[in-house]
Amino acid sequence: MFRSALALTLLAPIVAAETIVVDNTDTSNFSIVSGSWAPSVGNSGVSPFFGSDYLHNTNTPGGVAEWTLNVSSPSDVYTVSAQWASHPNRATNATFTVFHAGGTSQITVNQQQQGGEFISLGDFVAPTKVSLSDAGANGYVIADAVQAVQLGPPPPPYVENVTVSPGFGIDMWTVAATSLRLFQPHSASVCDSSEFFVSVFTDPADGIDKGFCIESVASPATVFEDARSQCLDRGKRLPEPVELKVACKLFTLTPHPSGPTEWSSNFPTVFERAEFGQNGTVIPTQSPTDCADSFWGWLSNENDFESNQYGFRCVR
Repeated sequence: MFRSALALTLLAPIVAAETIVVDNTDTSNFSIVSGSWAPSVGNSGVSPFFGSDYLHNTNTPGGVAEWTLNVSSPSDVYTVSAQWASHPNRATNATFTVFHAGGTSQITVNQQQQGGEFISLGDFVAPTKVSLSDAGANGYVIADAVQAVQLGPPPPPYVENVTVSPGFGIDMWTVAATSLRLFQPHSASVCDSSEFFVSVFTDPADGIDKGFCIESVASPATVFEDARSQCLDRGKRLPEPVELKVACKLFTLTPHPSGPTEWSSNFPTVFERAEFGQNGTVIPTQSPTDCADSFWGWLSNENDFESNQYGFRCVR
C-alpha cells in the first residue's frame, strides 16, 4: 500500500489529502477471496497497468478479489478509483463493490476501455474495502490497483424552511446558499486543489484557522444570474467584495481571457442616477489582479439594457 500527501492550500495551516493505493501485489491489503486468478504482464494490444503485473480471472466464473483501504479518517469523503489493463477480450460488465460508512455500492465497469488510468468509482464516506466479482461477466476480468483520495468532510445536509435574515436577501439562490451553509466559515480541509484557502480567523474552540475556499482560476464571462446559478450547481456561491479583495492580495488569481473584471457579490442593489437616466439594479464587480479596482455591472435598468457579462469565480 502506498501513501502520499497533496497540499491543498497555500496558507497556513497546510492540510494534506491522504492518498492510498493498493496494488494486486500488496500481500497485506490485497487478497483473492475465491476463483482462479493468474498474473500477467499483457501482450499486444493491452493497455498499461499499475505496478509490475495484474491478475486476470482466467475467464472462468466464481472469482472475487478484494482490496483493503486503511483510510485514516472515519468521517471524511474519499474518491475511490480502480485501474485495469484494457483489451478487447475483457468483460464489459465487471462489478466492483465499495464498502463504506453508508453501506455498500456496486459499480459496473467496461474493462475493454479506459485502461492504464485510475477511473473513479464514486465518492464515499470512510471506504473500508473494494471487491471485484466476475459474476455474470462476459469476458476476462482484471484485478490491478485501487486508489482512495481524501476529499474532506461531507457537505452539510440540505436544510428545509431556512429563516433568512434581511441582510442575506430573500431570493431563492441566497436561501439555497444559506441553507447549504455556504456563508459559514470552515477549515482548509474543505478546499480542493483548484482552490485557495483564505483564513479569516482562528477558532478559539479548536485552535484551527477558519475561512473560505476560492477558485484560483476564473470561469468565462456571463450574466450575473447565470454566474450565480453555476456557482450553486458546484455547491458554492459568488464571493463578496472583501473576500475577493483579500484573496487578490494573498494569491495570484487567474482571470478569464474574456476580461479582467469579475462579479463580486451575491446581492443586487438599487442604483439611481436620474440626471443620466440610469436607474436600475446593479451588482458589485472587482478586479482579481488589481486589488483596489472595483466597479459595478448592470442586472437590469429602466432602459431595458441587456445585463453586463463578466467572468466569475466561486467560493465556499
